[in-house]
Amino acid sequence: MKTLVGVNTLESVNSFVYSSHCKLWVEMKRDFPDDEFIFYTPYRMSIDNMRNDCAKVAMVHKCDYLMFIDDDVIVKPNTYTSLRTADKDIILALTYVRGYPFHPMFFKDFGPDVHNPVNGKTRKNLTFHDSYPEEIDEAGLVKTGAVGFSCVLIKVDVIRAMSPPYFVTGPGHTEDVYFCLKARAELEPEPSIYVDTKVSTGHLLMPDAVSDENVSKLREFYKPEFDEKDAIKFRMKAHIESVMQEMT
Repeated sequence: MKTLVGVNTLESVNSFVYSSHCKLWVEMKRDFPDDEFIFYTPYRMSIDNMRNDCAKVAMVHKCDYLMFIDDDVIVKPNTYTSLRTADKDIILALTYVRGYPFHPMFFKDFGPDVHNPVNGKTRKNLTFHDSYPEEIDEAGLVKTGAVGFSCVLIKVDVIRAMSPPYFVTGPGHTEDVYFCLKARAELEPEPSIYVDTKVSTGHLLMPDAVSDENVSKLREFYKPEFDEKDAIKFRMKAHIESVMQEMT
C-alpha cells in the first residue's frame, strides 16, 4: 500500500504541531512497515490548488490513500492507524472549527436543495453536525454528510472515479465540502463519509488548540464575550432604528 500525505505549509509550523506530526510518522511506519509513504508539502499555494495538486501527485504515484493534515492541527500518534483501520472512503479525525462556538468540522444533511441539482442528483443542504455524540457507533465512528479536511484520509480510488477539478473554493463553500458533495453527486454508490471520534485533533488557536478534551471549557469561556457582543449589536441596532424614526 502507498499513501501520500499532503501538508499545506504556508510559511512556518508551530512547534507543537511539528512535533505531533513527527510522532505520527514514526507510528505510521511502525504500524505499516511494508507500506510506502510520500510526504508532499507544496509551498504557498491556495488551499484548493494545493489539494488538487496533491490529488494529481497521488494518482501519478499510484497511491492507495491520500491524507491531508493542515499545518495548524495537532494530531495523535495513532491517528493514521485508526483512520486506516476504519476502512471508509473519506474519514476525518474528530476536529472542531477554531472559532466560537467551536462547531464540529463536519456537516449533516437536513434536506434537499431542489434548486441546485448536480449531475441530475439533488444536492443536500448541510448544517453543523452538533448532534454527533448521540450518533457514535460501536466502533467510535459517525456517519456524516461532508467533512472538513484538516486531518482526513481519502481512498484515491474515489478521486480516480471523479472528474477534475476535485477541489474548488467558492464564495459560499470551502474546497473540502465541495469535494464531498461532488463525490456524492458523481459516484454511485455514494462514498462512505465518516468521522473517527477515537482520534481527535487539536486545532490551533492563538496559541490555544480546540480539541475534544477542552471544547466544552472553551465554549464556557468564550460564551459571555460573544453574548455581550451580540447584546451590544442589538442595542446599537435599536438605537439606530429609534434615531431614524425620530428623523422621519
